Amino acid sequence: MMTNRRVMLLSFMILCLVLAVPSYGNELSLTIYPRGLVLVKEVRNVTLERGRSEVSLEDIPATIEPGSILVGAKGGAQLRIIEKRYEPATMGIGKLLEKYIGQEVEILTKGEKVLRGQLFSSDGSGIVLSDAQGARFVSKDEVREINFASVPDELLLKPTLFIQVNSDRAGKEDLEISYLASGITWRGEYAAKLDGTEEKLILSGSVSLENMAGARFQNAKVKFIAGDVRRAEEAGPRPRFVGEARAMGMAPALDSGMEEEPVFEYRTYKLQRVVTIDQQETKLVSLFDPQTVAVKKLFRYDGARYGQKVAVNLEFMNSEKDGLGIPLPAGKIKVYKESPDGFSEFVGEDRISHTSKDEKVTLFPGFAFDLVGERTLKSSSRITDRMREENIEIVLRNHKSGSADVLAVEHFGGDWEIIKKSHEFVKKDASTIEFPVTVAKDDSVTVSYTVRIRS
Repeated sequence: MMTNRRVMLLSFMILCLVLAVPSYGNELSLTIYPRGLVLVKEVRNVTLERGRSEVSLEDIPATIEPGSILVGAKGGAQLRIIEKRYEPATMGIGKLLEKYIGQEVEILTKGEKVLRGQLFSSDGSGIVLSDAQGARFVSKDEVREINFASVPDELLLKPTLFIQVNSDRAGKEDLEISYLASGITWRGEYAAKLDGTEEKLILSGSVSLENMAGARFQNAKVKFIAGDVRRAEEAGPRPRFVGEARAMGMAPALDSGMEEEPVFEYRTYKLQRVVTIDQQETKLVSLFDPQTVAVKKLFRYDGARYGQKVAVNLEFMNSEKDGLGIPLPAGKIKVYKESPDGFSEFVGEDRISHTSKDEKVTLFPGFAFDLVGERTLKSSSRITDRMREENIEIVLRNHKSGSADVLAVEHFGGDWEIIKKSHEFVKKDASTIEFPVTVAKDDSVTVSYTVRIRS
């Protein structure tokens, strides 16, 4: 006969869902790094005993790195941490059935039959009950409900951190806890709209947050780290340690409610409001308000890389003078163009790396339809065992409604020297040159040169 403390499977599952919502203290902050790493810092109010006692803290993310846990007393108690251990949630129907082997359970089938008996065994296919008439197998497909007399105390409903401490006093105490976890990712998301003149770009930025850490973070202060943070890689299990550099100064607040500050050699963006991030949720938060930036459109023909296609580039300086001057986290930029009817059309997208202020941003949204290039190796000869000579011809054709300025880009390996050329060029780096040419409407331009290359 079941007691009044019976726990139905359906009720048990609902209870687990309700209790899965964390109840952090008044202080919770997240510092989110690239590649899914997050530093969680929170304050929990606990009751301590004088001397040695154990504190249990629930609602810990399932992806915690146990070796990264740091604990301190905010209220002034002198604590000595003896032991820390993390235990994931063990509550589940499989564990519950395992604990009830040899005990009485009650099964309600989908055919409204009530079966009682001792739980003999259970696996993925079903349950075996034993009673005075013998043993009976009940397929899992027949089970509608299972009633248990009670829930064993040793089963954990939620991931729990247990801390053994030695305190110099008893009473309430605020514990400061920090740890690393994985599963929260962020990335920059930008929208850029060209105006009708193609000389101005309206740029807005957001941060996309995705939470797969196995916990819900409620009313959290959030920071985003922009930069390449190194993590040691070792074979097999590795010890982990977490520490946080202090901010060395504050930059002026951005108009959008985001604040930007340097941390160590990285850049941190801090939300000026708390945010709740549900488990398995993707959320978009504003990085900065739309800014109008001076932009320049360039055409580049790189025949060795793109065949006959001429690339379209958009360049702007990330500077206050040009309308921006905000360190930009790495992310994807979607580019739109204002059309004559007043609507915006999508014209391409590109990615940018982490970009500090006063640096140039170059976007490559796509290729020009009315510009065509053709690169031909006219001849190649060996002058010595270590030197060869090549004659290159580049033909650029323009079918646009007006003239077009095009940069013909060429690349070389080893030591090289241009000994003959039809147009002047600009040396961009040790292996790249650009021929700037203007191609008139419905016309073509031929660029030719001879290069000697030493290997």
